[in-house]
This record gives sequence, structure tokens and C-alpha cells, in this order.
Amino acid sequence: MALPVLRASKFAAFWLVLLLAVSAWAQPRPASGVMVAAPLTAPPVSGLSCGQATTRCVPSEHATIDACWEAMSAGDTCLVSAGTYAELPASTRNGSSGNTLTFKGTGTVNVCGWDFSGNSYIRLIGFTFNNITAGCATRDGTVRLLGVNTKIEIWNNTFGRGVRAIGQNSLADRCNGCVIVGNFFTNVNVPDAGFGTGGGVGFAFNDAFIAYNDFGPIDADAINVTGVQNRFVGNYLHDVSQISGHSDFWQTDTSDDGTQFILAEANFDRGVGNLSDEHVGVIQNLTSGRCPGTGGVCGAVTDNTWRRNVFYNMSGGLGVSYGPIATMLNTRYYSNTEIDTMLYPVANTTAYSTNFFNGVDWVFLRNNVSYAAWGTGISANIEVFHSEAANNDRDYNLAYDPDGSVTFASVWTNQAHEQSNVNPNFVNKAGLDFHLAAGSGDGANARGTGGPLTTATSCSGTTLNVASRGGGFFRGDNTTLDQYSGGLVKGDTITVGSSTREIASISGDVITLTASVTCSNGDAVYLGDDTTPDLGAFPYKVGGYTLSATYVNSGGTVTTTPNDVNLVRFVVCYSDGVPYAVDHTSPYTCASPGGTLNVRVYPMYASQTLWAVATP
Repeated sequence: MALPVLRASKFAAFWLVLLLAVSAWAQPRPASGVMVAAPLTAPPVSGLSCGQATTRCVPSEHATIDACWEAMSAGDTCLVSAGTYAELPASTRNGSSGNTLTFKGTGTVNVCGWDFSGNSYIRLIGFTFNNITAGCATRDGTVRLLGVNTKIEIWNNTFGRGVRAIGQNSLADRCNGCVIVGNFFTNVNVPDAGFGTGGGVGFAFNDAFIAYNDFGPIDADAINVTGVQNRFVGNYLHDVSQISGHSDFWQTDTSDDGTQFILAEANFDRGVGNLSDEHVGVIQNLTSGRCPGTGGVCGAVTDNTWRRNVFYNMSGGLGVSYGPIATMLNTRYYSNTEIDTMLYPVANTTAYSTNFFNGVDWVFLRNNVSYAAWGTGISANIEVFHSEAANNDRDYNLAYDPDGSVTFASVWTNQAHEQSNVNPNFVNKAGLDFHLAAGSGDGANARGTGGPLTTATSCSGTTLNVASRGGGFFRGDNTTLDQYSGGLVKGDTITVGSSTREIASISGDVITLTASVTCSNGDAVYLGDDTTPDLGAFPYKVGGYTLSATYVNSGGTVTTTPNDVNLVRFVVCYSDGVPYAVDHTSPYTCASPGGTLNVRVYPMYASQTLWAVATP
């Protein structure tokens, strides 16, 4: 196949990756009760093939991807056959709501990169992006999101041997309501340094859903994202390198929009453990020079949440620090599991791995498990969590050192419900199975010893008022992420007193539920349906955490049945490799497709396995 001419790169630089915590203060979707079934999404009426009115093909019909794009109308699909395409597709043509432009690679399709610039409603699926492929010039940035882009989706691609993967050229660029799911970022900027630091995804996003991606090996940062109401869910981050001299799994600063209401949930971070500058993450509010669009007046860094994450074998720790331009407020860190951190240098004497330094206030630390999450060279006055904030809320946390009893500082022992030198009883730590074992039952070790996150002050109909700063522990739906009938996200399930409800939206400390509730002032409020929660990222489950599923395709409906619905975040139905329906509520259903059916089931909890494939 004749290769198209490579378009010259028009931009330099490209930033990248981190984050931390929390997203979703949105409007309610019409519903009632706790569980709300997503509607069936209309599937493709037939399989994808060349010659259809809405399907265009490369190279049989169009010599280049660029030419295919220029010939497309909203709702069309461009099928790209296996081969190497030394081009950087770019166009002003866009899709529309419900009628995206879809680009689908069939077989192994190598592409230099992609240039979005003010585009909207476009999907990239099944490509291998590798700007070191023969005929591709190495550039700083593989898939670029320049200008203000809306509802761009990047599903199930592979990013290899290049300098950077997905993101923007400047802090003025944006991607709003964008979806990045199921991609593999492998050897990005490793060992091809030369453009400065590389990385995975960055920089400015709002209402984004970045989930179930595999990052590693990678240099330097995996996720470096700023913005508002972004969600980072179920990613597996591992094997960072230090060609650039500095590596973080997550890193962010402020921007014009700030870094606000971010949710980092159920991510599994596995470090290398012997690098001089490897961190779980860094969150900061460092310089007004990052806010050019607002004349140096930056958005707030506030109300970010990390929950149900696993951090293992880390050379360093997590830092929320350095806020000279404005105080970073309301950081919530709960139900996480930290194992073997602060490993560099050998015999490190740091008394903690999670820290909140200067420029931080209102820190909330609850229901976490810390297993040797401090330097190996210290055994006295362990802080576990270090905070310089004036206001700290710490309780129901557990700390354990397998090398023998250690003593703890007063900032730890002053918790009303701390557990010191208590083995959390993992199933198989050596095998990286950090799920809780049966142990001696609820109320012992990490089982059944967690506490509430906040308390109710009053209820009226579907309105729940909680204590000051309590609303930020939770997330409602995000109606901006309305792709696939809103199936990618939904509001948290919470328990108020003895009543379990689903959250529709949140405004400050006022929570709107999907069904009415009664409560009394002071009633405890929990995430989920358990009023005696287990500690850490993994509640005890009798059947374990191995996820599997089957499906039945009958009568025009596909019904997927997992081995345990409590292990599932959502189910995605694909037709000829293109996602067309997402359901987050059991029973999981989608309409039967016209093409080849594939069903993937995505886990609720942190895992090194990104999804399970349902079998018929």
C-alpha cells in the first residue's frame, strides 16, 4: 500500500499527567429507588462492511485516513484496514450528539498520530499509535487535543514508542466531556527521551472519564490532568522509569479552571520501588503562570478525593503540597490500601508516605489500611499520614509493620478509633492479593471496623443535608457525560441511618437523592450499603474478587450475568469492536447488535486485570 505523505508537525511541546481526587456534582437523571436501569441503546442495524451508505473504508475507497475523514458525515464510520499509515489525520468535520464520527482500525493499524483541533463527537477505536513507526517523524505529542474539543472518545488503542501519548500543546487547550477507556500505554518515552519528560494523558480536561487504561512502562508521568469534575477509575499504573529524572503516577497543578472535584477511584498503582524520584502523586497549586487565559487568576484546587485505590511497592509516597498562590482545600483520602511505600533509599527514615505540606487545609483521612507505609529505617514515632493543615479529620485507620511492633506519634494515636500494629490479614501479600481474608470475623483486624464519613443534619423528601464539608465525600451523577445513555457514571450509593439510597446530585453539603428518605440529626452516613464497613480498598468477600460473566443473546436483547454483581461497575456491549451500549445496573442488558457481539465487564474495585470478557 502506498503511504501518504507525512504532514509536518505544527506544534511543539505537550504536557502530561496526574491527578488526585474527585468529580461529579451534577443534575439528577429521572429515576426512583436505589437501582436505576439504563435504557437499551440502539445498536448498529448491521455489521460494519465497506459499501454501506454510512461506512467508508481505507484504503479501498479512500487512500488515506485524512481523505476518509473529509468525506464523512455525522454518524459515519471509517474502517481502516491493517497497515502502516504515515500520516497525522486532521479535519474540521465533526459528529453530533448521538451521531459520532467513528474511526475503527481493523487488524493492526499503525498510525503516526492524530490532530484534533476544536473537534467534537469523534471516536478512535483499535489503532496502534506509534510515532517511531517507519515513515513517521518523532514529535512531542501523539494524539493532540488542541483548542477546545468536546466529547472526543479514545477506546481500546495502543500507544507505543513515542514521546507523549494524549493531550494538549498548551494550558489554553481543553477536552470537555471526553472519554479515554481501555487503552494500553506501553514504553511511552522509553527509552526515546529527547523532548523532555513524556507521559500518558494530560493536560486540561473537564468532565472527563479516564478509566481502565494500562500505563507502563512509561516515563515520566502517567496522568497529569487538571480541570473540573474529572474521574479516573480502574486504571492500572506500573513500571515508571526515570530517564527524565522524575516520575509520578499522578501529577497536577492548577490552571485557569483549577483542579476541582476530581475523583480518583479503584486505581492500582504498582511501583518499581528503587527509584530516587518515584512518587504515587503530587498535587500542587504552585504558580499563576499556569493560568494564561485568566490573567494569572487561577481556579481553585479543592474538593479532590481519592478512594479505594491501591498503592504498592512505591519508592516514595503521595504529596498534596505547595500552595503558595492559594490554599488547597478539602482533600479527602479514604478507603485506600497502602503497602510497602517509601522504599528509597534503603533504610529510609521518613515516618509517613502520605503527606500534606504547606498550603493545604481541611484534610480528611478515614478507613485506610497502611501496611509498612513508611521508611524501613524507622520504628518509632510513626505518623503514617503527615499533615501541616490547621484542620484535620483522621479516624478509623489501621497501620501495621510486619517487621515487628513500631510506636506511633500522637497525631496517629489521638484518633478515636485507630488500630496500631494490627495485621489487616491480606489473602496473599506475596502474590499481590491485598483482599481481606476471612480472619476472625467482623470487628477484628480490618473487617467491620470502619466508620461513617459524615453525619446527617436533616432530611426532607429527596433532600439530605449533611454536616459541614461532608457532601464532598460523595459523588452524584454527571450528566455532561451523557454518552451511552449516561451509563459510564452514576451517583454513589450511600446509607443514611438504616436507609440505602442513590445520589442524583450534590451542591455543597446538600445531597439530592433519587428517592425520598427520612433521617434524624446525627445519623451516620456511609458510602455503600454497609454500616460496619471494612477498611481499605477491598471489603471482604466470601467468593473473592475474580470476576467472570456469561451472556445470553435472545429475543433482540443481550443479558449479561456476572458471577457477583457487587464486583461490577458497568458492562459494555460492542458490535464489530465498536462500543454501542453501557449499562451500570443489574440486570445488565443491551439490544442485540447487527455485527459481531463482544461483551466486556469492568470491575468495581482496583485490579491489575482491566476487564473480564463475558462468554456465551
